[in-house]
Parts: sequence; structure tokens; C-alpha cells
Amino acid sequence: MKKLTVIASSWHAIWMAVSLSATLTPVANAAISIAVTNFRGVWDSTVSYSEGAIVTYNGQSYICTVKNKNVVPTNTEAWAVLDASGTPGPQGPTGATGATGPAGPAGANGAIGPVGPQGLPGPTGPAGATGAAGPTGATGSQGPAGPAGVTGPAGPQGPVGANGTGIPACASSDSIVSYQGTLACKSTLPRYVANGDGTVTDNKTGLMWQMQTSSCTGEVTCYNNDYPWSATGTVADGNLFRTFIAGLNGGDYYSPSAGLDVSTGAAEPCFANHCDWRIPTKVELESIIELSAPGCGSGSVCIDPVFGPTRQPDWWSLTTLDVQINNAIVVAFDGSSGFDGNGGVLVSKTSEGAARAVRTAL
Repeated sequence: MKKLTVIASSWHAIWMAVSLSATLTPVANAAISIAVTNFRGVWDSTVSYSEGAIVTYNGQSYICTVKNKNVVPTNTEAWAVLDASGTPGPQGPTGATGATGPAGPAGANGAIGPVGPQGLPGPTGPAGATGAAGPTGATGSQGPAGPAGVTGPAGPQGPVGANGTGIPACASSDSIVSYQGTLACKSTLPRYVANGDGTVTDNKTGLMWQMQTSSCTGEVTCYNNDYPWSATGTVADGNLFRTFIAGLNGGDYYSPSAGLDVSTGAAEPCFANHCDWRIPTKVELESIIELSAPGCGSGSVCIDPVFGPTRQPDWWSLTTLDVQINNAIVVAFDGSSGFDGNGGVLVSKTSEGAARAVRTAL
């Protein structure tokens, strides 16, 4: 290890150099002479340090070898380690013990004086005479009873107290869920809840649905958008997945044919802070058909109004048939029925259709 010679530029620095017995460890192999300017305390990234300034950093002392600012002392291009004190020199010989001085004379104890005589106890005084008891006073007459009090009218009923935070008593066939910060029986919750972030939760199925919008300024949630299921005719590589689902999932979409997530290379925020949106199955789409919805069967789609604007009566599902791989099932939301008698029809995957995304929320 090479030593860096410290040259003091002031009496204060000379005292520091002497008291520290400093040796420095520079990067170069040759010894370097640096004048110690002053001790600057703990290293500060906002301070400019001149050559010779000494600081402490993580319990170690460093000396500045090159004028710098915001260079960490562990950077050996601008700082050198200030080593600990050197080995103490040998102890000098012990001086001879001086002679013991003479002991002083012992002082004489003074004489103890005599104990005085104990005094005689005084005489006990005579007991006083007991006084005579006074006569008992006569009992006073009892006063008349007061009138019976009149009961005032009952006060108004107080306000209903806030719901407790305890566990509700649900039927054995029911389940307890957390709803808007409170535990509740699942059977008491509303079927659909708008979450305020462009999504709707179905408390019956535990699915979260993407709401459509009518602003249509380029967003994938526009209710007028149509997408092809497949670009090649069979696999899930159409804009239904590459544009719609990828746009909701920040650039990624799940390919059922590949069995894995595929990235389009985009890096956008996920819709409603969820990155697991997918195309619903036929059964999942059929679960939100509302035959009692306003206008159902008379030109309007059969869906609860909480889902937002809905123009298209037919929506893509993820469901296909092995015997017809070029087709996928579209679920009709206008009250009609298809080949299976339950709202689904087979449509070529290269055709364009509407879409609504879903994710498993509960």
C-alpha cells in the first residue's frame, strides 16, 4: 500500500495531521503530496471540495485529491482513504518509587464524661368525673306526603346507529363478502355495481366487465368499434386480440391458440389498473343477458343500463367448435336465438364484430 504525504497549510491542519498520524491510500502506485486544507465534516453532495479537504463518509475518513463536487468519496479518482493512526511507540521505563514518609503521631483519645442521673417519673393525675346525660328530646310530628309526580311525554326516537363492523349472520347457503369496506351477506348485495373506473362488477358471478363509452376519440372502449376474431382464419390473431385486448392490457394479450401471453410491443397503462382482461366465453356473455331490460325485444339490446351505451346486438365470444375451427360463437343480445337455442350463432372468424372484455374479480 502506497502512502500519500499530507502537507499542512495551516496550524489547524498541522494539528489534525499530527493527531491523526495520517496515512492515505491513493489509486496511483507513487506517493502524492497534498496539502491538508481543512476538515469539512460529513461528505455533502452539494458542496464543492478543494484539494486537501478531509471528510468522513460511512465511518471512514477521506482526503480530496482532485477538486470536485458530487463525487462520492469511494471514487478513488478524486479521493483517497485517510488511514487510522499508526502503531504507538514503546512505553518508556517506569521511574523509581520514592521513599515513604514518616507516619505522624497518633492522636490521644479524649476522656468520656460521666452519665448524668435519670430523673424521677412525675405523679399520675386524677381521672375526671363523668357528666350526667341530658334528657331525650320529643319526636316531631310527620309532615304530609307530597303530591304524586306527573310523567312527562316521551322524547322523540333517536337516529339509527351506524352499522357495526362485526361479522353478519348469513344463512348457511350464503357467503360473507367485503362490499364497499363493509362485510355483508352476498345475497343482500345488488347484482351489478358500477365501480367508478369504467368497470362493472357482477356480484352474482364474481366477474368484472369493461364498460363501453360513446365519446369514441380513438379509445378501444368505443361502443362503435368492430374487430375481426382472426386475421389468418383460425387462430386468435385478429384485432379483437391484437388491438382490443392488447389495448386494455397495456400491450399484451392472451392467445388461446398459443396458450400464452403475446406482446404487441406497446407499453401503455392497463385499463382500470387491471392487466388481465380477456374475451368472455359464450356462457359468461349469456350470464349478463337481461330479458327484462328496458326496450328488450323491441330494438334495444337486452342488457342492464349500468353497462353503459351498447349499440351492437351481437358480441364475440372466445368459444369455438372443434369441428368448425374457422368459426367462433357470437352471442346475440337482442332476445333472438341461434343454432343452439340460447342466443349464440357461428360466425366466420375473419368477420368483424363487437366486443366487451371481462376479467375474474372475486
